[in-house]
Amino acid sequence: MNPTKEQFEKASLQHMDAIYTMAIRLTKNSTKAEELVQITYFRAYKSFKKLDDFSDFKSRILSILEQTYLKRLPQAALPSGATLSVCAG
Repeated sequence: MNPTKEQFEKASLQHMDAIYTMAIRLTKNSTKAEELVQITYFRAYKSFKKLDDFSDFKSRILSILEQTYLKRLPQAALPSGATLSVCAG
């Protein structure tokens, strides 16, 4: 079954607070967090038709958020060998 735009919208709204909260934790800045959330949802929307269902939407979008943040993070911001992991909890 192909997911619909309405399913994406419903899942997005359901998890918006958690996504924004994680973005704030990562960026420590509301403006940067809002930008990160926008980019994250844009990337998720571009690939949502590949989803079989939305049962793990939150973990998928948190993963996209993490990857987006790490791609935008200056290399000097993390100590050598450091990793960042977002918990979907």
